[in-house]
Formats: sequence, C-alpha cells, structure tokens
Amino acid sequence: MSDPRDKITNLRPLSSKTLEQAKGSFLPRDGAARAFKPQGLANLMPKVTRKVAGKRPTLMSDLQATWPEIVGAELASLTRPVALKAKVLTLEAAQGAGPLIAMSQEKMLKAVRLHLAGDTGSDKVARLRLVQIEKL
Repeated sequence: MSDPRDKITNLRPLSSKTLEQAKGSFLPRDGAARAFKPQGLANLMPKVTRKVAGKRPTLMSDLQATWPEIVGAELASLTRPVALKAKVLTLEAAQGAGPLIAMSQEKMLKAVRLHLAGDTGSDKVARLRLVQIEKL
C-alpha cells in the first residue's frame, strides 16, 4: 500500500515571512491580542431577545407577567390573558369558573385599565372576552 502523502504534489515549505503574514491576519488590526472570556447565558439573553422583541416589552407580555398583581391571586389562578386585538383583551378561563369571572369582569376591566394608564393610557382595552378551556 502506498502512502497518501506521496500523491500530494506541488507543495513548498512556507517561509517565515508567509507565516508572519498569516499570523497577523488573525489578530486585531492594532496587533494587540484579545482576551476571550466566556459569558453566562443570562448575560447574553438580553442582547438576543432585544433583537427579536425590540427594546421595550410588548403590552401583552407586560399583562402576562403582571397578571396576578393586576387582578389578584384568585382570579389569576382562574384566568390568563392570551391576546389583545382591536381593544378587546381575550382571556382564557378555567372551565366551570365562568360565573365567578362574569361577576368580576367589570372589576378586572377596571384593574387592567388602571394598570395600563401609567404606561400607555387606559384606552388600550375597551372590553374583555372570555374563552373557556378545560385546563388552565
């Protein structure tokens, strides 16, 4: 069996000048070496998500994140905001919780408007729409 290196032709040794040029092409232009330090994922995520979601959180993400504070723990355990379209906030509600939520609907609407008044104005939500699902 022949050595595969025998088939390689047209090779010449690199000169020291060529090596220096190649080495210089991988360094920063000023010639200083950069120190790379690994970063944790928590430090990198804001940079990545900012590109996708923009610099400010969306109205829906704010409502979803602060929902228990807005409507209270009891109602938050039975409902969750899922969409906001044409000033109608759609809430998913646990099956069987309809009567309790219906009685609290006006209170929830006022709480949402009050929460949004500081950021964007209370006119962002005109009414609530409930959609019952099996499990919340």
